[in-house]
Formats: sequence, structure tokens, C-alpha cells
Amino acid sequence: MKSYKGFEIFINAFRMNLNMHVKILKYIFLLHILVLLAYSFFFFKKLDQSERNHYKHVVILNLQQFENPVDLLRGKLSFSFYDLPQTGSFKAAKKLFYITFTSYLFYPVLLWFFAAKTADQFKEQTKRGARLVDEDDFVKLLPKSVSIPISDTIKIPKGYETRHFFIGGTSGTGKTNLISIVIQHLKARNEKVIVYDAKDGEFVAKFFNPKTDLIFNPFDSRSLHWNVFDMITNDSDFDSLAASVVPRTFIKDMFFVNAARTLLSGILRYCYRNDMKTNDDIWRILSKSIPELHGIMLSIKSEAAVFIENHESGQTQSVISSLMQYAKIFRYMVNPENKESFSVHGWLKDNNRKGTIFLTSNTKQRESLRGILSLFINSFANEILSLRDNPERRIFLIVDEFGTLHSMDSIKDLLALGRSKGCSFWIGIQEKSQLDEIYSRNIANTIINQCNNYVIFRMNDADSAEYFSKLFGEKEIEMMESTYSSGVEKYRDGEAYRNITRKERLILPSEIQAVPDLSFYLKVHDMPITKSSITYKTFPDVAPSFVNNDFFLADQGRTKESGASVSDGSKKVTKEISVKSKTLTNKAIDTEDKSPEIVRDDNKVKAKSFRNSKSYDPFSRE
Repeated sequence: MKSYKGFEIFINAFRMNLNMHVKILKYIFLLHILVLLAYSFFFFKKLDQSERNHYKHVVILNLQQFENPVDLLRGKLSFSFYDLPQTGSFKAAKKLFYITFTSYLFYPVLLWFFAAKTADQFKEQTKRGARLVDEDDFVKLLPKSVSIPISDTIKIPKGYETRHFFIGGTSGTGKTNLISIVIQHLKARNEKVIVYDAKDGEFVAKFFNPKTDLIFNPFDSRSLHWNVFDMITNDSDFDSLAASVVPRTFIKDMFFVNAARTLLSGILRYCYRNDMKTNDDIWRILSKSIPELHGIMLSIKSEAAVFIENHESGQTQSVISSLMQYAKIFRYMVNPENKESFSVHGWLKDNNRKGTIFLTSNTKQRESLRGILSLFINSFANEILSLRDNPERRIFLIVDEFGTLHSMDSIKDLLALGRSKGCSFWIGIQEKSQLDEIYSRNIANTIINQCNNYVIFRMNDADSAEYFSKLFGEKEIEMMESTYSSGVEKYRDGEAYRNITRKERLILPSEIQAVPDLSFYLKVHDMPITKSSITYKTFPDVAPSFVNNDFFLADQGRTKESGASVSDGSKKVTKEISVKSKTLTNKAIDTEDKSPEIVRDDNKVKAKSFRNSKSYDPFSRE
């Protein structure tokens, strides 16, 4: 063991400490003497004439030797009675001498001063880059016009509401509790709010008011009815709606996704042309056989016909399979009770109509409702983007557990353009990898970057912690660094100091992984970053979280597997789709024998004939 290193460091530190103490005491002592000498100099100048004469006589008498001194009963007569210290001035000087001893009290004060100076000199000084400030300092920097509470002490400025919020954190860290606090505040403000409630109706149970609020969940008897044809106002809406139903899957070859979208767009056009404008009608057409679907596409001169022309081919089977994987949502969007259809456009346009729309699902329903709720949110986003610019308007879209939905093409546009429409988008997610899986890494990064406000709870995932550590940025710091040197020769030991500048992460990934529950890092727009927390708040239940819709109960014979249609024109049970699904499952997809590229080449001529034919007007009755 190289114990001499510890010995050398200890001895050097001891010598330097001893040197400091000796020098401090020496300088205080010199100061003490200088004060006394200065006083003595001025003291002799200020003595009155009698004291000066008395002093002279005393000095002379003390120097004189008498030949026959007088003996007294108590001793010889001396001149001590006339000693100078008996005068008032010299009494004062003596008193001052003792008083000036208090100068040694400066000793601990100087030690404290040098310690503070050392701490200040070795303290990191941020020259530029990101800053992390205390919560109290952060509050002082906030504009006075604050609104939404984001922590126990911090409220978000109203002007920053439309800058969008990204809330990240693993399960149990406090995301949902924070969102609950936000919803409570928005309901008190009587704002328009759309809430995606993916946790078994937790938000519904806490905040649902049947007088002002709505629920969208076909399995809930309280659900509104939404007819997708209410979203159709021009020809491009068919393609937009089809793209919302069949999400982008971010695979290399998008052929089957695009083909499925084109086929669904054709079905929607066919229904609209033939005045079949209900969700029931869409499901009935989707349940038809492949030859019937092909005939429908030919009747409206849709290029989708070429994708399913060969009824037994692997391409046809793959296109139908890709479509039905997502279009099966229409079996749950029927209207058995003939409810009045809810208009997204009308709800957004009506400034007098406030309240909250809860989009709910539970664990068992999630897969069935995933596409429906994604379609609803995507359609809402498109409608918001169609509004006229009005920064003073407020529409809050709160999507907790964002990773449980399909990819939605309009989300990027809403984040980029929604501010001018008055939209405030709140995204909650557990791990960044959820976004990467659904949207791809690049688009996920774009979604996160288009948010300007970040609330980051603990994230256990190393990749997520690394990402948000980078997002919070770096700082350039300047600090003093000490170096120690030693040698065997005398006076070779020493310590040197120098200023250095370096860059480092403002918040380390390990710090994000170690954030306690209910605490988080907060970044608001262009302000410094701070660390804050919330107090856990309980909310009493005010409504049932879920009320079963008897229409979808298995014992009613209307199970999800049966796919029954209840419109007047579609009473039969569409068992054919079940047979079709089994056929697709059992039949090998022969895309390996004929790649999508070859298939597309084969169909170029056929597709061209449709593109060159007379353009089809979906609103025409001819």
C-alpha cells in the first residue's frame, strides 16, 4: 500500500493550515501594537501642562538619590505616590491596552472569511448554456399572469398554455395525479376539454358531470354516438378518414397500408354516393365478399379495384387483411338506440358549449377501442386545424398513456399549428420507446420537440433518461482546480491552482432515474429548468367509471365475434367476415412468390386506365 501518499498529503495540509494560523495571529498582534503606539503618540501630545510638569518631576525624583532619607513608621518615603499611572490619562491608556485585546476576536472571523472565499473561488460558475435554478427563484421569474397549477408552488403562465406539454414518467410516479389536478382546474374554468382516459375510467369517476360532459366509449351505455360521415365535407375527407382508420405502420414497404387506405376510401365514397351514411352501412359493406367488394370498386371507378382483382391472390388477401385489421372498429360504432349523432365540428364551433369529453377504455376493451379512439382524436385534431386562427381560444386535448393509441397523422400538424388555433395539447407517456415503436424514432423526436413545456418524473428506462438528459441541455462552467505535487526533497511539496472551463450535462441520466415519486424536473418554454413536486391529492368518486352497454353483452347474441348489424337495411349477422378472417389466417400469403414491387408493376396499366377515366364526383348522384 502506498501509505506515503496519504502521509504527504496530510503533512502538507497540516503545514499549510499551521502557516495560515500563525500568520493570522501575527498580523493581529502587529495590528494590536500599532494601535497602542498610535494612541501613545497622540496621548503625549494631548497631555495638559500640569501633567507634563508632573511627569518631568516624577522622572527626576525617581532618578535622584537622597543621602539621608526619612524613615517612617511604615517604611521609607518614596515617590511612588506620584507615579504617572495615577493620572487620568494614563489610566485611560491602560484601559485601552486591555480593550484592544478584543482585536483577537477577529481571528475566528478571518477564518470564516477565508473559508467562504475558498468556497466561492472553487464554486462552479455557469458561463452560458442551460440553467438549473431553485424553485423559489423560478417562481420569481414567472410572469404575473399565471393560471394552471403544475406543482405545489408553480403555476403555468396563461400565454404558455398553447405551447403544449409533454409529461413523462414511469408508472406510479405521479403523472396521473398531476393530470387530475390540471383537469380539476380546467373544469373550474369551464373550458372545452377532451380527455383520453385509458385507466379504467379513473378520470370519469372523479370528474364526470352528466349535465355538461360527454363520454365516448361504445361499450358504455352513456356514450355519445358518433357518425364518421359527419366529418365529410369535401372529397379529400374520404382519403383523410381512411388514413385515420388505417394508421401508418412505418415498415419499409407501405404498399399494403396504402392499398387498404385506398380500398376503405372507395367504400366510404360508395356509401356516400348511395345515401348509406351510417356506421352500420360501412360495416355492412366491409362484410361483403371479395368479389362483391371488387364489383363495388369498379362501379365507382376506384383504383382500389386493381388491388383485389384476383380474388385468390396473396396480394388481395393481404390487402383485405390489412384493411380488416383496423376497419373492424365499425362493428362497435353502430347505433342500436338511434341516438342523435354527435358533431365534432359543431361542438368545437359552439363557443357557448363548454364541458369535457371523456374517451374511456379499460384493460379488456383496449384492443377493441384502440382504433376507434385513435380515429376520434385524429378527427378532432383535423377539425381543430380547420378552425380560424384565434390565439385567445382555448381547446385542451389531454392524452394520458399516449402510447396505447395508434399512430395519428394529424398529431404533428396539431403540435406545429395548433397554437394559433388556441389548442393546448398535453401528452403523457411512460417511456420514449413507446413513441419510437408507434411513430418511428425520427417522428417521435419531432413530436417531443414540438412541445415547449416538459414535466419529467422518474424514468427507469436508460434510453428515456438519456434522451431527456440531452433534451435539458448542457452548460459551460468555469471553476478553479487544484493540483498537488510532492517529492522526496525538502520543500518539494506544494499545491497549485488554475481556472478551467468545461461542458457538462445540466441533469445527468442517473438523476432522472433517481427522482422521488411526485417530484419532477420542469422546463417551461424559454425559462430555466427547476425541480419541483406535487402533494398527492385524492379525489372522491362522483360517477361510475363504467356502465355496461347491454347491446354488446355476449348473452344478447350480439358479441363482438358475431358482428351483428342493427340498421334497418342490415339485420343479418355478418358471419361471412368470420369465415373470411379464418380463410386469411389459414391461407398462406404468397407475397414471397410475387413481391409487392412486381405486383405494382403488373397493375400499372390497369391503374392508369382508372386514372385516365372520367373523374368521379363522390357527391354526384349520376
